[in-house]
Amino acid sequence: MSRFAPLKFLKRLAGMLLIFLGTTLSHFLVPGNRRSLWDRANWLQRWSRRTLALLDIEVVVRGTEPVPGLITSNHLSYLDVLVLSSIRPQVFLAKNEVAGWPLFGAFARWAGTVFIDRRRRSEVSSKGVAFQEVVEAGLPVTVFLEGTTTDGSTVLPFRTALLEPAIRTGWAITPCAIHYEAFGAEASDTLCYHGEMTLVPHLLTLMGRVDYSRAEVCFGEPVMREEDRKKLAADLHQKVVRMKREIEGKTVGGRRRADHQHDGPKDASLMS
Repeated sequence: MSRFAPLKFLKRLAGMLLIFLGTTLSHFLVPGNRRSLWDRANWLQRWSRRTLALLDIEVVVRGTEPVPGLITSNHLSYLDVLVLSSIRPQVFLAKNEVAGWPLFGAFARWAGTVFIDRRRRSEVSSKGVAFQEVVEAGLPVTVFLEGTTTDGSTVLPFRTALLEPAIRTGWAITPCAIHYEAFGAEASDTLCYHGEMTLVPHLLTLMGRVDYSRAEVCFGEPVMREEDRKKLAADLHQKVVRMKREIEGKTVGGRRRADHQHDGPKDASLMS
C-alpha cells in the first residue's frame, strides 16, 4: 500500500465535508431535486460525479448504455453506486443496512433507493410495484445479485429471487461488470469494500493512500426474455464473469484507450 499523503487527505476530507453540506442543502432547499424519480436520479448523478472527481476516480465505459429494465452487476464496493449512477441516471436496490451509513446512506435515501430485507423472501414480491414505477418512468433498476461485496477475485453465484419482477413483466435485463484499478495501492484493499471492513476507516484509507484510480464498467447486450429464473441467473452470471475477465485482460500491461471515457463534470455548485 502507498504511503499516507496528508495534504491530499486533508484536501479530500474538506471536499467530502463540502459535498455532504451540498447534498443536504440541495436536497432540502431545492424542491426540483426530489419531485420525481428522474429528479432524484439526476441529482444522484450530479453528486456522484463530483464525489468521484474529488477522489480522482476515473470512469471508463464500454458497451451500450443500458435501457430501462434491470441492470445486474457484480458488487465490489459502495463506490459501485457512485460509478454506475455517474454514467446514467438509475435507481438502486440496496439492503436495509445501507440506509444508516454515514453520507452514502443519505445519498441512497435521497436518491430514491429501494431498500429491501434480503432475509425475507416476501420482500421481493412486495417491491415489485416499486420496480415497476421506476421502469415505467424510463429508468433502469440496478440490482447486485451476489447479495454482498467481494474483493474482485471472483463473482459469486447470482441469487435468483430479484429476477422475478423482470421475468413476470418481460423487462430487458442488462448484464454489467465492474473492475477497479488503484495506482499506487491495491484495489482489493482500498477500493473494494468487503469482509469485515468498516465504512469510515475504509473511506479514510481511500482518501489518504490512493493517488488515482480507475473504474472500468462494461455493459453487455440486454437479455429480453427468459422464463426460467435459475437459467437466467446462470446466464447473466456467465456474461458478467466473461466481461470482467475481458476488462482485466485489457488492463494488463498498462493503460489503454476505451470506447468511451467519462470523467464527469467538474461542477462546484452546491445547490444543483
